[in-house]
Amino acid sequence: LILSSITRLSFAQPLEEKDLIVELGMGYPNLSYLRTNFDNLIHFSGLSNNIKNENKSIGQFIVNSEYMLTDKLGFALGVNYGYYNNYSEESITIFNGNTNTSETKVYFYNQKIHRIRVYLGPTFHVLRTENLDSYIGIKVGIKKSIFDQSSNNPDVNFGNNFELPVGFRLSWGFRIFLNEYWAIHAKVGLGGPAISFGLTYKLTE
Repeated sequence: LILSSITRLSFAQPLEEKDLIVELGMGYPNLSYLRTNFDNLIHFSGLSNNIKNENKSIGQFIVNSEYMLTDKLGFALGVNYGYYNNYSEESITIFNGNTNTSETKVYFYNQKIHRIRVYLGPTFHVLRTENLDSYIGIKVGIKKSIFDQSSNNPDVNFGNNFELPVGFRLSWGFRIFLNEYWAIHAKVGLGGPAISFGLTYKLTE
C-alpha cells in the first residue's frame, strides 16, 4: 500500500484527461508598427523636416483555453489582440520659382491598427512533473487588421493594407503550477508574439 502510494505520487501530473484550462496573458513585442510605413512621399521643390513622432501600443493581450483529450494531448483555442498608433508631423518648405517666395506647411499623419488573431490546434505535452507542464503547440487560424488612417497631406500614400487572412502559430511553453488550480506560464513562438507570459487556471470535473 505504501509503495503504491509512492508510485502514484511520483507520477502525479498537473494536467490529466478531460481537464480544461483557461489562460490570460500578455505578449511582446507588438509588431503592428511594421504596417505603418508611408510609400514614397514626393514633394517637388520642397524641403521636409520631421518635427514630431509619437508611437503608442497596447497588447498583445492573449486569452487561451485548452481541453485535454488525453494525458499528453490537448486541443487549444486562442485569441490575440493588439493595438498600435503612430502619429507624426512634418514641416515642408516649398519654394516658388516664379515669385521667388517660399511657403511652409505642416502636415500630420495618423495611423491606428487593431489586430486580432484567432488560432486553434493540438498541443503536445512532452515533459511533465508533479508541478511542471511543458508543451509544444501547433495552431492555424484567421487574422485581421483593422486600419484607421488619416492625413491632411493630399500627396500621401498609405500603401496597400492587404494581408493574408490565414495565420500559423508554432510555440513552445511551460506552466508551473503553484497549487492544484493556479499556475504561471511562459511561451516563445512564431506567428504571433515572440514571448508571452501570464496566469493559468485549471477547471476540474
